[in-house]
Amino acid sequence: MAALVVPACGGAGGGGSTAGGGGDGSGGADVNHTPKWSTVPTITFTEGVAATVSIAGYVNDADGDALSISKNAQSLPPGVTYDQVNKQFVYDGSGAVASTDGHVLTAKDGQG
Repeated sequence: MAALVVPACGGAGGGGSTAGGGGDGSGGADVNHTPKWSTVPTITFTEGVAATVSIAGYVNDADGDALSISKNAQSLPPGVTYDQVNKQFVYDGSGAVASTDGHVLTAKDGQG
């Protein structure tokens, strides 16, 4: 079984690693909320069995903004890729059993 350890990840508003904001709440300005993560469990794949695991359900945005989720450059096990467009890890079924950690996902809502 291949396992990916993905720690609970921080969200980011706009383009940075801190919460973006549309104002301070004074004068009626809208405030953008930072995407919030729930705990992402260890992701496992069975060797020889192609599969996908979506991570989109582990993050939400209180404002209902569409989210992009990027992954850091940490190498994935053979046969496993991260599909950023569909927000999922994909195992092609041909990679060897391996476990890796250090994977960091960042959610952005595109609001500055």
